[in-house]
Amino acid sequence: ALFILRKPGISRLDVASLLACVTSLLSRDLGLLVWWIVVMSEYWLVSLPGEPSPEEAWRNVNRLTSQQNEWSVNSKFRIPAELKVGTLDSLVALSDELSKHDGFAESVTRKVAQYLADVLDAGKKDKVEENLKVNNQTLSQYLAKFQWDTARFPVRQSLATLAEMIVKQLSQIDGDLKTKSTAYNTTKANLSSLERKQTLV
Repeated sequence: ALFILRKPGISRLDVASLLACVTSLLSRDLGLLVWWIVVMSEYWLVSLPGEPSPEEAWRNVNRLTSQQNEWSVNSKFRIPAELKVGTLDSLVALSDELSKHDGFAESVTRKVAQYLADVLDAGKKDKVEENLKVNNQTLSQYLAKFQWDTARFPVRQSLATLAEMIVKQLSQIDGDLKTKSTAYNTTKANLSSLERKQTLV
Protein backbone atom coordinates (compact mmCIF):
# COMPACT_ATOMS: atom_id res chain seq x y z
CA ALA A 1 0.00 0.00 0.00
CA LEU A 2 1.38 3.42 -0.96
CA PHE A 3 0.19 6.70 0.54
CA ILE A 4 0.95 10.42 0.47
CA LEU A 5 0.84 12.11 3.88
CA ARG A 6 0.80 15.90 3.80
CA LYS A 7 1.71 18.01 6.80
CA PRO A 8 1.99 21.71 5.76
CA GLY A 9 4.46 23.98 7.55
CA ILE A 10 6.27 21.14 9.27
CA SER A 11 9.64 21.81 10.92
CA ARG A 12 12.64 19.48 11.04
CA LEU A 13 11.87 18.71 14.69
CA ASP A 14 8.25 17.95 13.80
CA VAL A 15 9.44 15.65 11.01
CA ALA A 16 11.57 13.64 13.42
CA SER A 17 8.79 13.45 16.01
CA LEU A 18 6.05 12.58 13.56
CA LEU A 19 8.23 10.00 11.83
CA ALA A 20 8.90 8.29 15.16
CA CYS A 21 5.24 8.41 16.17
CA VAL A 22 3.90 7.15 12.84
CA THR A 23 6.45 4.32 12.72
CA SER A 24 5.63 3.34 16.29
CA LEU A 25 1.87 3.49 15.79
CA LEU A 26 1.91 1.61 12.52
CA SER A 27 4.13 -1.13 13.90
CA ARG A 28 2.20 -1.49 17.16
CA ASP A 29 -1.41 -0.87 16.17
CA LEU A 30 -1.35 -2.40 12.71
CA GLY A 31 1.10 -5.18 13.40
CA LEU A 32 2.94 -4.05 10.25
CA LEU A 33 6.47 -3.06 9.46
CA VAL A 34 6.80 0.28 7.71
CA TRP A 35 8.92 -0.51 4.65
CA TRP A 36 10.06 2.98 3.83
CA ILE A 37 9.13 6.61 4.22
CA VAL A 38 10.41 9.34 1.91
CA VAL A 39 10.23 12.78 3.50
CA MET A 40 9.74 15.54 0.92
CA SER A 41 9.31 18.58 3.16
CA GLU A 42 5.57 18.65 3.76
CA TYR A 43 4.89 15.58 1.59
CA TRP A 44 5.64 12.07 2.85
CA LEU A 45 5.57 9.07 0.53
CA VAL A 46 4.84 6.06 2.72
CA SER A 47 4.97 2.43 1.60
CA LEU A 48 3.84 -0.45 3.80
CA PRO A 49 2.50 -3.98 3.39
CA GLY A 50 -1.14 -4.05 2.31
CA GLU A 51 -2.22 -6.42 5.06
CA PRO A 52 -4.75 -7.71 5.74
CA SER A 53 -5.68 -5.78 2.57
CA PRO A 54 -4.52 -2.51 0.98
CA GLU A 55 -7.89 -0.91 1.77
CA GLU A 56 -7.71 -1.98 5.42
CA ALA A 57 -4.13 -0.66 5.68
CA TRP A 58 -5.33 2.65 4.22
CA ARG A 59 -8.19 2.94 6.73
CA ASN A 60 -5.86 2.22 9.66
CA VAL A 61 -3.23 4.74 8.56
CA ASN A 62 -5.90 7.34 7.93
CA ARG A 63 -7.49 6.70 11.31
CA LEU A 64 -4.21 6.97 13.22
CA THR A 65 -2.67 9.97 11.48
CA SER A 66 -5.60 12.00 10.21
CA GLN A 67 -8.82 11.30 12.05
CA GLN A 68 -7.59 10.67 15.61
CA ASN A 69 -4.50 12.88 15.81
CA GLU A 70 -4.97 15.40 12.96
CA TRP A 71 -1.31 15.01 12.03
CA SER A 72 -1.72 14.99 8.28
CA VAL A 73 -3.98 15.05 5.24
CA ASN A 74 -3.67 11.67 3.53
CA SER A 75 -4.16 10.56 -0.07
CA LYS A 76 -3.78 7.24 -1.83
CA PHE A 77 -0.87 7.11 -4.27
CA ARG A 78 -2.04 4.74 -6.98
CA ILE A 79 0.65 2.70 -8.73
CA PRO A 80 -0.51 -0.05 -11.12
CA ALA A 81 -0.25 -3.51 -9.60
CA GLU A 82 0.56 -4.84 -13.09
CA LEU A 83 4.00 -3.19 -13.23
CA LYS A 84 6.69 -5.70 -14.20
CA VAL A 85 8.92 -5.87 -11.15
CA GLY A 86 11.47 -8.29 -12.62
CA THR A 87 14.21 -10.08 -10.74
CA LEU A 88 15.95 -8.94 -7.58
CA ASP A 89 19.17 -8.36 -9.55
CA SER A 90 17.37 -6.12 -12.04
CA LEU A 91 15.80 -4.14 -9.16
CA VAL A 92 19.19 -3.63 -7.51
CA ALA A 93 20.68 -2.45 -10.80
CA LEU A 94 17.72 -0.15 -11.39
CA SER A 95 18.02 1.25 -7.86
CA ASP A 96 21.53 2.47 -8.65
CA GLU A 97 20.30 4.15 -11.82
CA LEU A 98 17.30 5.73 -10.12
CA SER A 99 19.50 7.68 -7.72
CA LYS A 100 21.07 9.40 -10.76
CA HIS A 101 17.69 9.90 -12.44
CA ASP A 102 16.28 11.38 -9.24
CA GLY A 103 19.00 14.02 -9.14
CA PHE A 104 18.42 14.90 -12.79
CA ALA A 105 14.63 15.10 -12.29
CA GLU A 106 15.04 17.40 -9.30
CA SER A 107 17.47 19.59 -11.24
CA VAL A 108 15.06 19.99 -14.17
CA THR A 109 12.14 20.68 -11.84
CA ARG A 110 14.07 23.36 -9.99
CA LYS A 111 15.09 24.96 -13.31
CA VAL A 112 11.44 25.14 -14.39
CA ALA A 113 10.42 26.70 -11.07
CA GLN A 114 13.29 29.21 -11.20
CA TYR A 115 12.49 30.10 -14.80
CA LEU A 116 8.88 30.79 -13.84
CA ALA A 117 10.03 32.98 -10.95
CA ASP A 118 12.30 34.91 -13.34
CA VAL A 119 9.60 35.64 -15.91
CA LEU A 120 6.81 36.55 -13.48
CA ASP A 121 6.15 40.25 -13.02
CA ALA A 122 7.83 41.85 -10.02
CA GLY A 123 4.53 42.08 -8.16
CA LYS A 124 3.83 38.36 -8.61
CA LYS A 125 7.11 36.86 -7.39
CA ASP A 126 5.33 35.48 -4.33
CA LYS A 127 2.85 33.59 -6.52
CA VAL A 128 5.31 31.13 -8.04
CA GLU A 129 3.87 28.14 -6.20
CA GLU A 130 0.30 28.77 -7.28
CA ASN A 131 1.43 29.21 -10.90
CA LEU A 132 3.38 25.96 -10.95
CA LYS A 133 0.88 23.50 -12.40
CA VAL A 134 1.02 19.83 -13.38
CA ASN A 135 -1.65 18.99 -15.95
CA ASN A 136 -3.49 22.19 -14.94
CA GLN A 137 -3.45 21.14 -11.27
CA THR A 138 -1.50 22.46 -8.31
CA LEU A 139 1.16 20.17 -6.89
CA SER A 140 -1.09 19.25 -3.95
CA GLN A 141 -4.01 18.42 -6.24
CA TYR A 142 -1.83 16.39 -8.59
CA LEU A 143 -0.34 14.28 -5.81
CA ALA A 144 -3.69 13.75 -4.11
CA LYS A 145 -5.33 12.63 -7.36
CA PHE A 146 -2.35 10.97 -9.01
CA GLN A 147 -3.23 8.55 -11.81
CA TRP A 148 -0.71 6.51 -13.77
CA ASP A 149 -0.64 7.58 -17.43
CA THR A 150 -0.82 4.18 -19.11
CA ALA A 151 -0.89 5.72 -22.58
CA ARG A 152 2.52 7.35 -22.11
CA PHE A 153 3.99 4.74 -19.79
CA PRO A 154 2.54 1.30 -20.62
CA VAL A 155 2.63 -1.09 -17.66
CA ARG A 156 3.65 -3.94 -20.00
CA GLN A 157 7.09 -2.35 -20.24
CA SER A 158 9.82 -3.25 -17.75
CA LEU A 159 10.65 -0.84 -14.93
CA ALA A 160 14.02 -0.11 -16.54
CA THR A 161 12.31 0.81 -19.83
CA LEU A 162 9.78 3.00 -18.03
CA ALA A 163 12.61 4.78 -16.22
CA GLU A 164 14.34 5.41 -19.55
CA MET A 165 11.11 6.81 -21.02
CA ILE A 166 10.71 9.19 -18.08
CA VAL A 167 14.33 10.35 -18.32
CA LYS A 168 13.89 10.90 -22.06
CA GLN A 169 10.91 13.17 -21.41
CA LEU A 170 12.85 15.02 -18.73
CA SER A 171 15.68 15.58 -21.22
CA GLN A 172 13.15 16.93 -23.71
CA ILE A 173 11.77 19.33 -21.10
CA ASP A 174 15.30 20.43 -20.19
CA GLY A 175 16.11 21.07 -23.85
CA ASP A 176 12.86 22.96 -24.46
CA LEU A 177 13.47 25.07 -21.37
CA LYS A 178 16.94 26.05 -22.57
CA THR A 179 15.57 27.00 -26.00
CA LYS A 180 12.71 29.07 -24.58
CA SER A 181 14.94 30.66 -21.96
CA THR A 182 17.41 31.76 -24.63
CA ALA A 183 14.60 33.16 -26.78
CA TYR A 184 13.09 34.98 -23.80
CA ASN A 185 16.41 36.52 -22.75
CA THR A 186 17.12 37.62 -26.32
CA THR A 187 13.70 39.24 -26.65
CA LYS A 188 14.07 40.90 -23.25
CA ALA A 189 17.50 42.29 -24.20
CA ASN A 190 16.18 43.59 -27.55
CA LEU A 191 13.22 45.24 -25.79
CA SER A 192 15.50 46.93 -23.26
CA SER A 193 17.73 48.16 -26.06
CA LEU A 194 14.73 49.56 -27.94
CA GLU A 195 13.44 51.31 -24.81
CA ARG A 196 16.85 52.94 -24.24
CA LYS A 197 16.93 54.21 -27.82
CA GLN A 198 13.46 55.69 -27.46
CA THR A 199 14.43 57.56 -24.30
CA LEU A 200 17.42 59.05 -26.12
CA VAL A 201 15.29 60.34 -28.98
